[in-house]
Amino acid sequence: MDDDRYLTIPELVRYSGLSRSTLERARHGPRPLPTYRVGGRVLVKRSEYDTWVQAEQAAASADPVGDLARAMAAQIRR
Repeated sequence: MDDDRYLTIPELVRYSGLSRSTLERARHGPRPLPTYRVGGRVLVKRSEYDTWVQAEQAAASADPVGDLARAMAAQIRR
């Protein structure tokens, strides 16, 4: 399924509309973005990113401090 491919960080920047630094912070946050290191490259499965953003959005709505997750969810391009 081509829609569920692995994205490099530059591809995820284009897909998500978020900056590279925001995505890097998300990789190392309290609920880290799932990533895979393959041959020195960091990859993110598109469906796992989408699921992660939805979970962050749900957590943000339960936690009023979750501005970052709301901003990330607003940037998803469908």
